[in-house]
Amino acid sequence: MITMDYVRRRGVCFFQLLLILFVIALPLPVYSADQCLKLVFNEYCLGGGAAALIYRKAPLMKEGELVRLVLGYQDDGQLTYVFTHNGVIVAVTRSLEPASKSTYLEYKKKLTAIYGKSHLLKKDQNLWVRGDLRLMLDWSNKQSVTLSYLHWPLYDEMNTSGAEGL
Repeated sequence: MITMDYVRRRGVCFFQLLLILFVIALPLPVYSADQCLKLVFNEYCLGGGAAALIYRKAPLMKEGELVRLVLGYQDDGQLTYVFTHNGVIVAVTRSLEPASKSTYLEYKKKLTAIYGKSHLLKKDQNLWVRGDLRLMLDWSNKQSVTLSYLHWPLYDEMNTSGAEGL
């Protein structure tokens, strides 16, 4: 048991002890169900706060300003970009490796099994629509396979407010 005598002998002052207790008592950032449209890649909350994400996981790359911020992460060797608008996560895009037709077809099959039939936007570019959620799988440039999750109302607001989109 930690007594005040123990604390004094160890050289910990009262304020340090209070600081330690305060830090221990701080709640970890938790996403509420009403904020989070979709938890993408089990890590990124569409509709959640960017500050909570940065607090929990420091980005390798940060570009932009408070109104429009792009955060870059490397997850299991794959690049993930998180797009925010006014402090809210509006889109998450991941480059899938290897960039090949077989990777594109594999993910297309998985997404179709989960979200149903997709809309073909152009050759090798598919879109799934689920309410406010949009998923886009793209291999149209043949250089990379990208999977994007978009919180459509927030993403649309970002684009109509003058900020550039994906």
